[in-house]
Amino acid sequence: MSQTCSFCHIVAIPDAHNLRSTRVAELLRQNGPPLEAETPSLLAAVRDAPASLSAIDEEIKETRKTLEKLLRERERVKLYASDGTTLLHPIRALSNDIFYEIFSWCVSDWQDIMTAPQGPQDSLDPRRPPWTFTRVSRRWRDVALSLPRLWSTIVFDTYRYKEFRVA
Repeated sequence: MSQTCSFCHIVAIPDAHNLRSTRVAELLRQNGPPLEAETPSLLAAVRDAPASLSAIDEEIKETRKTLEKLLRERERVKLYASDGTTLLHPIRALSNDIFYEIFSWCVSDWQDIMTAPQGPQDSLDPRRPPWTFTRVSRRWRDVALSLPRLWSTIVFDTYRYKEFRVA
């Protein structure tokens, strides 16, 4: 009796020893010849095996093609869903005015710069706003470059750039 997977209900493939009849298994354990009555069925099995194997191999080949096609289709559907999720993200619907407001809150005004406890932040640091806004996307870059408030105050540490000083 064949066993069935309890999860997917696919019939399990028995191991090769269980595929043999008990008589064949018995004959293989000893060194004697089969009975005369058994010889015709054994010859037929040997004779028909190449055609049967060829048919099975062809079916396996077709099944693999179907599997590969389904896997490609699965990847296409996953990609389409991922693209849809990205394209429908709410941040894409924000107006430029919202970005102007958000970006404006990320840069300090002159009063904050001069009274900062850690000292003035270098405006030329590409890891800080407004430079970081320009590297997110083309839209963010366009919005950031069109907002004069982001670029109206320049502060840099002259000691940090002392190798560029002209004597």
